[in-house]
Amino acid sequence: MAIEWSTRANRSFSLAEAAQRTEVLVAELLGRPAGRLSVQVQEADRERLADSRPSPIATEELTRRRDPFGEPEPRSTHVRLTVPELPALAFVLIGRYMPRIEDDPHTGMVLTVSSARTNESYVLSIAAISAFAGLTGSEVMDESGYLKGEWLTPPGRLIERLRVVEPAPSLAAAVDAVLAKTSLRRDHEPLTVEQL
Repeated sequence: MAIEWSTRANRSFSLAEAAQRTEVLVAELLGRPAGRLSVQVQEADRERLADSRPSPIATEELTRRRDPFGEPEPRSTHVRLTVPELPALAFVLIGRYMPRIEDDPHTGMVLTVSSARTNESYVLSIAAISAFAGLTGSEVMDESGYLKGEWLTPPGRLIERLRVVEPAPSLAAAVDAVLAKTSLRRDHEPLTVEQL
């Protein structure tokens, strides 16, 4: 079973804004000063990556406004988020599967963040889905209950509940302190930078 969270876009956004906000939220979750961890956005289209390593996404794609009320995208967007300093990896899918129904959060433009199965990647994914939800005026959908809250949670409340309160002696200890407030397993081996 994938470890993933979703949100429905209620406002336009860009991937650049989401990456910047994710950086801030990763630092906030871990009780670290902002600006010390960098979130990189990379291509994740399987067809284009079949014979090559992931590469940074083109600037025009990174800064392009995605409008949930505009014309549907011709295809879903797949990107990878990485934080080499942790190291951590998350996948983002932006798609529109059904016409928007106002009281159904599964309709319209939906963003799904899936985590690699490492402790650090879980923290990145929580920060990323919270960033997307905050930027798009929505809530985090936690349908599997991993975050031990309501299945629809405002992103600010989620970050406030999970963030490290007391300074942790190391990044690993900070990651563990965040995940201790969830039902996610915390015994995964970390990724190496080469695996990103």
